[in-house]
Amino acid sequence: MSATLAPLRHRPFRHLFIGTTANLLGSGVAPIALAFAVLDATGSVGSLGLVVGAHSLTSILFLLYGGVLADRLPRGPLMVGSSVVSAASQAVIAALVLTHSAVIPLLMVLAAVNGAASSCYQPAAQALLPQTVPAESRRAALALSRIASSSAMIVGASVGGVLVATIGPGWGLAVDAASFALAAASFALIRVQVEPPAPSPGLVHELRIGWQEFTFRSWVWVIVVAFCFLNAGITASFTVLGPAVADTTGSAAAAGEWSSPRARSARSPAAYCR
Repeated sequence: MSATLAPLRHRPFRHLFIGTTANLLGSGVAPIALAFAVLDATGSVGSLGLVVGAHSLTSILFLLYGGVLADRLPRGPLMVGSSVVSAASQAVIAALVLTHSAVIPLLMVLAAVNGAASSCYQPAAQALLPQTVPAESRRAALALSRIASSSAMIVGASVGGVLVATIGPGWGLAVDAASFALAAASFALIRVQVEPPAPSPGLVHELRIGWQEFTFRSWVWVIVVAFCFLNAGITASFTVLGPAVADTTGSAAAAGEWSSPRARSARSPAAYCR
């Protein structure tokens, strides 16, 4: 086995790698399938914006809590729980879409739940990775994980477009839910040596200290604020405006065209900087 793939020899990392890849594939499929599902159900760009906004808002608000929970709770079970919640929320959305019972308030709630769950998953996955391989393999494991993550998001968006164009957004969301379930099953197989948590003064105290450290360093929060505006623009373009424009063509291939690699590269941050 080459040095690049050597970390896969370790079973805990292999399960983490499979689960993370499945999770990110689902995360790539979700925005495409959800966007066209909302547009098909309501025909309203404003309604789509509300659903996307609910997901984005909870993703941001709960990210700090996710980091604290990843330090205080067993990371494997936390990732399993997060993936199960994501699978359940997407399955319910899929069922609502397939039965033509989707209403915007309920979709907003489910999207918010999914966003909060993803915020709990990300910090736990990053913190767990070093525990799945020996110290000498951590750099290679991190590199392999990053390559797989980026590839999974790209492939997931393409798969989402194909699913929407061929079998419809409802079934695309069902496949998305299945990918999160696969991730949960893979995470459940991870066995690592768990170090006892250090004594903690409490969750609220840790959040307060973290917020103070964040606001004390101006270069950190200035960059975060700047990227909030950048990500808001890209998210609005990718998950709201793009699908809405593509949907006006009235073609089933619109979703596939919008999620194609060429279209994604044209709307990537690098493209805007050319």
